[in-house]
Amino acid sequence: MESRFSLDDYSEKALYIIIASSGVAQSFLSNTVELEHLLFSLASVPETVSFSILKRFELGLKALRDSIERLSFTKKAAANTTEPSPTYIFALNSALEEAHKDGFAMVSDRHLFLGFIRAVEVYGGVSEVILSEFNITPSALREQLCKEQL
Repeated sequence: MESRFSLDDYSEKALYIIIASSGVAQSFLSNTVELEHLLFSLASVPETVSFSILKRFELGLKALRDSIERLSFTKKAAANTTEPSPTYIFALNSALEEAHKDGFAMVSDRHLFLGFIRAVEVYGGVSEVILSEFNITPSALREQLCKEQL
């Protein structure tokens, strides 16, 4: 899938989460930014909708880190370089689609969370396994996100 990523399309908070995801990938010695790295960033940035929702599910950062280390396939990272995986790009593009569907020109942290949820629904993978270990489903996340809007 081709990326339509442009820095101008994302709010400051959303960009912070995206940049943090790259740093998370590097901290796991991965040269590819994956959905699980985005999940970690979504769970660790305070004052975001994803942070409060994941906190309600009692998704702790230590337990999340342990799950990522155990389940992900890490590759020795090259000198501070990371490339986004196709599923990560799908999540970013999905976030942009969600923002446009809602009538917004910019992707917010909420839209980024929706993009992550959609990517997990479509591709599954390590993030889906991690969420299931905490008894969390993408539909439960979506439901909480809808309640958050009210």
